Parts: sequence; C-alpha cells; structure tokens
Amino acid sequence: MEADQRTADLKKVVLMRDHMEQEGSGTPLGWAVEQLSAALKGRSITLIPQSDANSSGAEAAIRLVKASDAGGEAGNVPAAAEAFIIDRQTGPARTTIVIYSSGDRGFIYALLELADRIQYASDPMAELHDWKRTEEKPANKVRSLSRMFVSEAEDKPWYYDKAFWNEYLNEIARHRFNRFNLALGMGYDYGHDPDIRDNYMYFAYPFLLDVPGYDVRVEGLPGGEAARNLDMLRYIGEQVSRRGLDFHVGIWTNAYDLPDSPHPHYRITGLTKDNHAAYCRDALTLLLQSCTSIAGLTLRVHYESGIPEPAQEFWRAALSGIAAIDRP
Repeated sequence: MEADQRTADLKKVVLMRDHMEQEGSGTPLGWAVEQLSAALKGRSITLIPQSDANSSGAEAAIRLVKASDAGGEAGNVPAAAEAFIIDRQTGPARTTIVIYSSGDRGFIYALLELADRIQYASDPMAELHDWKRTEEKPANKVRSLSRMFVSEAEDKPWYYDKAFWNEYLNEIARHRFNRFNLALGMGYDYGHDPDIRDNYMYFAYPFLLDVPGYDVRVEGLPGGEAARNLDMLRYIGEQVSRRGLDFHVGIWTNAYDLPDSPHPHYRITGLTKDNHAAYCRDALTLLLQSCTSIAGLTLRVHYESGIPEPAQEFWRAALSGIAAIDRP
C-alpha cells in the first residue's frame, strides 16, 4: 500500500510529439529523451508517453514541434538544424513547454537544456510553470573535441572503460559539441626523436585489424588484443553517434618502422616499401567498413606522418580505398 501511495503521489509530465514518429532508445533523440526522463525521475517526477496524456493527470507537458509544422505559433524559428526555441503555453488544464526545431540535434539540445534545468532547479515544476522563452542557435558550425591516445600505460585504462566513455560523452553532448575526434598515432614522443619506446597504436592499423592478404603482425601484442581494440573503437563510435555527434578518427602516423628508434616496445612485421602503400589502402578501407560509425577522418600527410616527401604516389595509393566506402 505504501508503495502504491508513493507512486500515486509522483508528479507527472507528458511528452508529446506533433507529427513525429516515436524514436527508439538507440537513436540520438531517444537518448535525449532518456536523459530528460532520468532528470525528472531524480526529482520525483515521471515522464509519461503521449498515449497516456488524457488519463494521466499530468501537471505539465513537453511538446516537440518541427519548425515546418509550427506555422506562425513560434514566431521566426531558425532554419538551422541545431537551433531551437523553448517556449511556454499556459492552458486551463496544464502548462505546456513547446520545443521548436528544424532538426534532431536542435531537439536533442533543447531536451538536454530542460534536463539540466530540472536537475538543478530548487523547484523543478515551478521551473516549468514559469519558463521564459529560450532561443539558441549555433555560433560555430563545427564544435569539435579531440582526445589523443598517446601512451599505452596512461591511455589503455580509459580506452577500455565503457563507464568512462558513457559519462564523458554525456558531458560532451550536454555542452553542445557536435563532433568527437579520437586521434591515433600522435605519440607523446615526437616521431623524429631518437629511441622512442612506447609505440602502441602509433601505426594504428595492425593494433586494430588483421587485413586479409597480408601477413602483418605486431610482435609482442597478446592474442586477441587487436580484436578487443577494434571492438572498443566500434563501441566508442556507436556511443558518440547515439548522442548525436559525428565520430571522427585521426590517423596521424603511417610509418611502420622508426629508423632512429631501434628498441620500440612493439615491432611491426610483414611490411616492406613494396607493399606498404597497398596495405595502408586496404587497412583503411577495412577500418571504415568495420567501424560504420566513422563519419570523418583526420590524416596527417606531410613528412611528420613518417612518409618522406615527395609522397604524392604513396598517398594517392593509400587513400584510394576511401572512394569504395558507400557513405560520405
């Protein structure tokens, strides 16, 4: 009985979507709804679906309206997909918070804005009832954050930590970043320094992939570790995409050997000058096929990539496989 009473005492907010299909939890908009629901739940408020609106006794509603369907009710809604307006409509039954946007990212940012204010408001229902019209639009088209894997000892722990990634990417999304770049091959040692030791993921491909047609190996790498690294890269990319961000990968080094560093922790075998460019082509193609969330690449292509100049022929060959990938 006590549990039933506590449930009955919970305040309710209904989520309404005008001419919008219900988004699954695996989509960016579905993820943002989950964040809002969690913020409300943390303040003893239940988010209920539109189907329960008439019988719920909800004190407030949150309504998502595409800018193209808004008519003149919101005024001049910015056309940019990331822009949004949050406004309040007061009716006889309840207060309705209306979100207008032209694209999913705008709705995501608006829902996260609501979640943030609800989480920290002294009275979250009063926050909704007294809401002042809010308008936001991007000042910069690209808002990117880059994180570099540079050291096996320092970076493996966070690379493999799913709980870290979930919290970290949540924070990035809440702060309106729209791109995340994971950079590989930029070691903490400068590539021209002598006696580099830590070269884990420095030439990244063989630390992630077993490329058919090549007997390329990383001496000393435990069995199954490359597959584990690729699984984590997939996970990271999926989680980045789930939060509505673009996932980019940086390939900063294409050198498989370091002539001035005879004692690296890991030695790459199976590559020569004759098959190096072809291997990079096929490895990069396989990486993009294996990790479908990769939406962009950052490539260092001057001499600091480990490829001596002039290098046009190497890069013409090494990058030719990108055209075979059936996505922008």
